[in-house]
Amino acid sequence: MKLMYTDTQSKTPLGAALFTRKTEQGFDYNWGYAQIGKFQLLDKTKKVFATVLGADSVITGRTIFAVIQQGQRIGIVVAHLPTSRRDFNNRPISTTLYLEFAASDKADVLHSVATLLTSSYQESPLFLDYAEDLLKNPYASSPTPIELPACTTGASPHPVVKRKGLAYSSCDERYLYASYLARLPDNFCFVSTGHVNQLQYQELESVFKGGLLVLTLDENVGANTRKKNSCTWKLPYRWPVKRLVVSLAAMMLFLSVGGLIGYKLGYQSGEKKGHVEEIDKPKKQLDEEKITSLTNENNDLKEQIRTFENKLKSYKQGLQKMLKQTSQVKPSDEDVQAESKPTSPAESGTKSQLEKRESNPTLHINKDVEVKQTMNQQTNDKKVQQAKTALDNFLAGDALNLGNNKAGTIEYVLKLNKNGHNSYYQKNHCPDYLKKYHALKKLIEQNKEQSDLPQLPTNYCAKYEQKHPSTTTE
Repeated sequence: MKLMYTDTQSKTPLGAALFTRKTEQGFDYNWGYAQIGKFQLLDKTKKVFATVLGADSVITGRTIFAVIQQGQRIGIVVAHLPTSRRDFNNRPISTTLYLEFAASDKADVLHSVATLLTSSYQESPLFLDYAEDLLKNPYASSPTPIELPACTTGASPHPVVKRKGLAYSSCDERYLYASYLARLPDNFCFVSTGHVNQLQYQELESVFKGGLLVLTLDENVGANTRKKNSCTWKLPYRWPVKRLVVSLAAMMLFLSVGGLIGYKLGYQSGEKKGHVEEIDKPKKQLDEEKITSLTNENNDLKEQIRTFENKLKSYKQGLQKMLKQTSQVKPSDEDVQAESKPTSPAESGTKSQLEKRESNPTLHINKDVEVKQTMNQQTNDKKVQQAKTALDNFLAGDALNLGNNKAGTIEYVLKLNKNGHNSYYQKNHCPDYLKKYHALKKLIEQNKEQSDLPQLPTNYCAKYEQKHPSTTTE
């Protein structure tokens, strides 16, 4: 199937919006930097973007996008266009453009968007230039016209087999869907993206009630259909030598290009790792501040114990001095007579206790040890409770998806994705969760002789910890 480019056609959208960020610190990615005109499908577009067009779905060298047609409107969202702008950490900034047209422009809009499925049109700066101009003038009264490519699509010699659902399609085969996209049914959503699993598709399917087709690179989705086109290759009987030579040359070219792409991906992966380390610096600094605070509290308690010991020592010295003075005073006749009188059992018991106490100074030392042990135990109890409270407060916090919308509590998303369904939530929350989890676990093990210790919760990031053992413990 070929796309015949005739010219460009000017179309004025009813609404235009951006998902991007500014270069200054504190202006993170969101939809609030530019929204011009009137929208009817923007909320559903944000749902599609957050579910299947996130950063994990980006295809190198390819444009991922979605088309939504419902009622009297048709919207297109072209995601993660690379800009020349860089943020305060010198990281590249991407932008996502959403345009909403009247349903009367459906045929022209679909024929233009179908060009994004072909490899020859990937480098066109049309949508990127429009998005950057929109960011420079976010307070315009209405959107400006956009020059869309005018093209016609012929009938595809290989009609698509799957017209709804989650379909596997490699980058080189996406053009086969251009003819189908140009004639998209009413009240339908078409998505061309990277890796999307079954759970993500089901979440989006409930929004469009079955009127949905998502092209994905997840090979597990297309395993059954690809059995018909097996990759097992055999040399046909009496194949000409000329064809064999040409095929071997093509294979060598493919391996060379694959090596170059692998090198580029490895470089980008190293660059992303450096960015992640820069992001983790404030978190490490925050943990050091917490440790410093706990150390100061422990020092205060030690100082209180030291003051108490000094007071107790002074009391003992005063008591010994009084006893010494009493023994030096000569008793009067009345005192002698009082001593000669028989004493009551209570008086004799008190006297015997005093004598035992004076004769056994270790009683005072044991009492001091008991006081010191009690205060140490109270300190440990306080540390355990503080660690448990810190973990509970962290789990009760809000988890945000890529569109900065609330996806539930952190405990909910970690529990839902504990088997690695969504790496985005694990990357963002598991490191902090495991630090607090192991801090509580360590205190519980140190005080295991106590009977009233809190119960250690479930480790929702156990699989993440196995893959990243060096970054999860304190």
